[in-house]
Amino acid sequence: MTTMATVAASDAEPATGATYPAVTRLDSLDLLRGLCALAVAVFHYHSWGGLQFPSAFEGFLAICGTYGVSVFFVLSGFSLAHGYGDRFGDMVTASALLRYGRRRVGRLAPLFMAVVLASLAGKLLSGKDVPDIYAIAANLTLVFGFIDPAQTPVIGGWSIGVEVVFYVVFPILLLLRQHMKIVVTFSIFLTAWTSSRLGGLETLEQGWRLYVGPANHLVFFATGAFAALKLRDRAPIKDIVGLALVAAILLVVVLLSIGVDELAAVTGLRRLALVPLSILLVIATSRIRIGRLSLIASLSGGASYPLYLIHPLFFFLAARLLPANSIFFSLILLGAIIVAVLIDYMIDKPLQRRIKAAGW
Repeated sequence: MTTMATVAASDAEPATGATYPAVTRLDSLDLLRGLCALAVAVFHYHSWGGLQFPSAFEGFLAICGTYGVSVFFVLSGFSLAHGYGDRFGDMVTASALLRYGRRRVGRLAPLFMAVVLASLAGKLLSGKDVPDIYAIAANLTLVFGFIDPAQTPVIGGWSIGVEVVFYVVFPILLLLRQHMKIVVTFSIFLTAWTSSRLGGLETLEQGWRLYVGPANHLVFFATGAFAALKLRDRAPIKDIVGLALVAAILLVVVLLSIGVDELAAVTGLRRLALVPLSILLVIATSRIRIGRLSLIASLSGGASYPLYLIHPLFFFLAARLLPANSIFFSLILLGAIIVAVLIDYMIDKPLQRRIKAAGW
């Protein structure tokens, strides 16, 4: 879940202590990031709170909640390729790699570490599912994705572990850009293999460790990165065309969501359809200019990462105090959104400015 920013084309590294070249935000993708974070939060609140929605909406919500995270991976690969496609061209220099690594850690680590500690405090107070010292260390150092992404005290934190794995893989992907068809084919095989294994189970929970593995999600990240490289110099399509493509994709998703549960959404023919639809959604959205909605997009994109991480904390804290009904859960979600925006503007953005000013 990286910042949706693109770096001006330049192979030259800035001098020591200098910052990266100026960036231009991809407003339409910022808006999509925010909507995906919101979809995941609504799906979780619905599942945890036992809320009832019309049956026609249940399957759509399950797909949005599940593939909202998948779209995050596509967005991550897409935005990184925009930002670093020129810097990591035919070769990866040590200075470029060091700056890239520090920026990625600086983007993810502060808030994630804070949420890890808050989640640990909650588990210690409740006495439930307290991780061992090794799992705690792996989470605080962001290496748990290489070991077992499921071993995290943060609900939804598995995706952060997988994201770090992809950060490491990303420079290699760019070096393999001339062989992108082979890489994408291999990543499709990995997710197809995982889907076939999951298809023999009764619930997604039984195969959770298999599902959250980086191999199952590489197709989203790699295809997003390669798509960005292909589209970088192409002009945006007409807004009406882009909106029509997005609407068509969502219509197909609605049709695929009829009678679906979490396991059915990630296996079989639905998986075969929903993987490319997730990727196409990002590509289509990236070609749209949103004009006056840029401010909303900026708020949405900036708050997406905090909202994704803190909405479980809000839910389980408030669930002890408030009755379980849709009105109170809506208020909890609204509170989580407001706090996420405040975290972005009062903590995260100033911190990122300091990181850039320090030459990271």
